[in-house]
Amino acid sequence: RTSPPADTGSRRVRVIVAYQDEARPATVVLGVNNPQLVPSSYQRYLENELRRGFGFRSVPLKLIFTRASRKINTRTKVKSW
Repeated sequence: RTSPPADTGSRRVRVIVAYQDEARPATVVLGVNNPQLVPSSYQRYLENELRRGFGFRSVPLKLIFTRASRKINTRTKVKSW
């Protein structure tokens, strides 16, 4: 049902962390290994999945892709989608 983004050569996009920012419109910040590897088709896919999973159907939604390190706090509870 879901498919990962296409590989770019030997590089692959990995979403390491995601959180909702306090900004308006609703903003989701996604920490990835390399923001330049995120194709527009995968951006649309993630936006649609976030809309479907969290009920952002009729509100503007902005995605921001930033570089994230692999070290994250594993004690934080995250809602899965």
